[in-house]
Amino acid sequence: MSKEELKRMREIGESFQTARKVTEESMLVSVSALVDTMMSSCNRCFHEFPRLLDDPQYRTQLIEIMQKPKNYITIIETGGSPL
Repeated sequence: MSKEELKRMREIGESFQTARKVTEESMLVSVSALVDTMMSSCNRCFHEFPRLLDDPQYRTQLIEIMQKPKNYITIIETGGSPL
């Protein structure tokens, strides 16, 4: 995780501690930041380890791993609760 991402996560955490009331809107901002951080981390991994995308064996494993967040989204999209 980059210094900028860590700083952003700390700021989000601090905003929750200092906020008088956490709202759905502020939680959406937090979720958005988490998604951005995940994608940035993945992009960095793929840049540093391109075989994860190029090698069929690694690519298959990568797709299996990435099914977890995909399935999570599908549950939400279909009106279910991921809890």
